[in-house]
Amino acid sequence: ADILFEELTDPPGIRFWPEYKGRDGERTPMPWEEGEAPNGFSSGKPWLPVKPEHAALNVASQNADPHSVLNFYREALAFRRAHPALVEGELSFVRTSEPVLAFRRSTADESLLCLYNLSPAAVRIGMEGEAETLLAAAAERRGKRLTLGASGFAILREAPGAPLRITFGRRATAHR
Repeated sequence: ADILFEELTDPPGIRFWPEYKGRDGERTPMPWEEGEAPNGFSSGKPWLPVKPEHAALNVASQNADPHSVLNFYREALAFRRAHPALVEGELSFVRTSEPVLAFRRSTADESLLCLYNLSPAAVRIGMEGEAETLLAAAAERRGKRLTLGASGFAILREAPGAPLRITFGRRATAHR
């Protein structure tokens, strides 16, 4: 949150204002309910104010919205619990071209290829082999091509014993 000088409580933020605002913008109260501040955070006056832009993101509203950040995180955590490879699997990074981050998490029962576009521009990835898309956002698969939109990602389950061969530009990787 954008905290005004008179709202600051963090001593370094007060001392070095305005070059350094301290931690107060990151430590504002969690808005639990709709309505007026402090939005269910406390029955008293909180250490820092609940700003309107934060109050609008209250837990009650996000809980009711199936597409909210809160519900996305719930789904992501459930997905992680459902796939032991993400928790205890062996980690191996796949050599890629920037701006793609790629790694594999593998157990004896499952191999997951995780691909992340770390840029605001779409990237295309060539794929050879069989894989099932388990979870994706801003991603589109067409045949042997995967397009990851801005900050898009895809988690693919590879066929047993058959890692995907992926290409980025002119580089090809069959890393195992």
